[in-house]
Amino acid sequence: MSLTDDEIGEIKDTFLMFDKKGDEKVAVDEVGDIMRSCGLNPVGADIDKVVEELGKGTQVDFEQYLGFHEECAKKGDSGTLAAFMEAWKCFDHEGNGFVGNAEIRHVLTSMADTMTDEDVDAILEGKEDEEGLINYEEFSKFIMSG
Repeated sequence: MSLTDDEIGEIKDTFLMFDKKGDEKVAVDEVGDIMRSCGLNPVGADIDKVVEELGKGTQVDFEQYLGFHEECAKKGDSGTLAAFMEAWKCFDHEGNGFVGNAEIRHVLTSMADTMTDEDVDAILEGKEDEEGLINYEEFSKFIMSG
């Protein structure tokens, strides 16, 4: 999938919003935020790869960023609702569209992009039913809505 000139222009506009010094460069640790602002959903491993390749504390110019952006975009639907739904299905032992609060908590606090217990408490608040189960389709939609 090749980006159009208009798409590249929009990506550059977003990139430049993160340029604090006006030198058309951003800190490497902002790459994930820029990708998310552009509608991508990079995982921790994607961001770690960028930091490892360029070095922590370095600056990234637009051409470098664009390469990482395109690579992340090629991964396709890893951040789509359908992908989330498919991932949760492996925890849905009853096949009823629900996953236990404890299983969701475990995934969110121990997988690649770990969250703190406090963060998990905040996003799970009010999501479980009287049996401690969470409708993972509704939960996924909630997460995707930002």
